Amino acid sequence: VRKPAFNALFLFVTSRCNSLCRTCFYFDKLNSRDDLSFDEIRQLSATLPPFHKLWLSGGEPTLREELGDIMLLFARHNGVRNVNLPTNGLAPEKLFRALDTVLAGTDDNVAIDVNFSLDGLANTHDAIRGVPHNFQRTLEALREAESRYGSVRRVRRNVVSVITSENYRELVELGLRLAESANATGHYFEVVRGTTPD
Repeated sequence: VRKPAFNALFLFVTSRCNSLCRTCFYFDKLNSRDDLSFDEIRQLSATLPPFHKLWLSGGEPTLREELGDIMLLFARHNGVRNVNLPTNGLAPEKLFRALDTVLAGTDDNVAIDVNFSLDGLANTHDAIRGVPHNFQRTLEALREAESRYGSVRRVRRNVVSVITSENYRELVELGLRLAESANATGHYFEVVRGTTPD
């Protein structure tokens, strides 16, 4: 029997979001004014024991200005070795700035899973996410990430798709298209959870 151990932390780094996803489990708390300050997150890190995996969430995590510094904080002070970073891909320069900060400030023992959300082919994805041209913008961000970090083994560029009654018939085609054109490291699937607006 394994002893209970603290191995992972799910941290909501911001409630800000630039999407209107109909599948969002957090929609009623988006864009609130009570996000943790950086000092509160630093205090959280200081009081936690060492652990290995940091799962970031939001809102859209890349909208948190100190995102790179937050990841560095837990890597340096808590021994985090893997960061799971979801993104809708709509703020690529903010994403790349955060990634560059972490890569420059940590060694090869820290890996980052960047998970780009694509919930179907273009029209379906854009309808679910509530943002025109979201699919194309996310695909461009994924390709730019491949161009910038394709040779960096500790940055994995994944796609995550939430399975819904609206998209399940096209997920195989989506996967095949992405395998041919996006050079993603992996493609993962989730089911809708929580109470969603639709």
